[in-house]
Amino acid sequence: GIIGYVGIKQLNKVNEADTFLYEKTTVPLGQLAVISGDFQRIRLNMYKIANANNLEEVKGYEARAEAFDLAIDSQVIGYGSTLIDANDSINWRRMGAEWESFSKLYRKVGAMKREGRKPQEILDFIEGVLGPAGIAYGNFLDTVIKANLSAAKHTSDNNSEIAESATTTMQLFIGVGVLLAIGLGYWLTQSITSPLSRGVYCMQELSKGHLGQRMAMDRSDEIGQIGKAIDVFADDLQKNVVGTMKMIAAGDLSANIVAKDKDDEISPALIGTISTLRNLIIDDGGKVLTAAANKDLSQRLTQKYQGQYEDMKNNINMLVANLAGALKQVQENAVGLAGASEELTAVSTQLASSSEEMLTQANTVAATTEEMSTNINTMAS
Repeated sequence: GIIGYVGIKQLNKVNEADTFLYEKTTVPLGQLAVISGDFQRIRLNMYKIANANNLEEVKGYEARAEAFDLAIDSQVIGYGSTLIDANDSINWRRMGAEWESFSKLYRKVGAMKREGRKPQEILDFIEGVLGPAGIAYGNFLDTVIKANLSAAKHTSDNNSEIAESATTTMQLFIGVGVLLAIGLGYWLTQSITSPLSRGVYCMQELSKGHLGQRMAMDRSDEIGQIGKAIDVFADDLQKNVVGTMKMIAAGDLSANIVAKDKDDEISPALIGTISTLRNLIIDDGGKVLTAAANKDLSQRLTQKYQGQYEDMKNNINMLVANLAGALKQVQENAVGLAGASEELTAVSTQLASSSEEMLTQANTVAATTEEMSTNINTMAS
């Protein structure tokens, strides 16, 4: 912007100088050239009037001279709008006054012709009176033209200096602008590539599961917003996702996850996982296991699950069913054992009674034997 402003300002200076050169020196030189040319034509017409053969020719030459006179008046008036300084203004006023004097003199030539003066007498007037006045006016015009040429040269030289100064200034500012552009470009590159590189590093760390990295950028532009978004994403992963997964791994299913919006895919997945585990472990599965612990093997898991959770449900139901079947078989075997035990008790009682009777009989036999032994000993003695 500064370079453009300086460039426009310098170009305006050159343009103003060129305008001044054209309007104040070139145009006036053209006007003076017209005045000088028409002035010489008027002088030539005076000689033609002196040598005219009749009044018709005189009138024609006078009409031409009048037209040149009007053209000169117009150019003199126009020259007045191009005055540069006080000296130029003095010359302009003198130009008008001397032209008015010369105009009065050259009109006498036509009057002398109409009065019937001889051509030589008229030529003597032209050479003796009108000629010196014309030479004086012509010399004055030459002086003014030279003054304007000098002013034009001075203006041209000044314009060259202005143009050279403008070129130097523009080159200087362009050089400074290039250096500033290089510095600004480097700064912009660093301000963009440095945070982007850090962002890439943070994302690579996140992809490895290293959730401790943060952008920590204090910028309000788009790059700063990207950095803050990455930090928020890392915080959410570390606190909500990984934190919840650690709670689940520790057996804590109390995490309360809320979906951020309708397009959120992470939170609903966590909510579904926690809900499934709550049902499998606490609600549906817990009900069955608690009933089994209280010797009630009639309960079963009834909710719908997917994948290996469904396999676990079926295995738990099968385990409880198998336990119930085994317990029933044990109960049936226990009843059978109770009946066999009663039979064994009866047999044992019967055997005990038989044993007692046999013992009585044995005692009787022993007594009889002892008595017979005594009798034998008596008889022997």
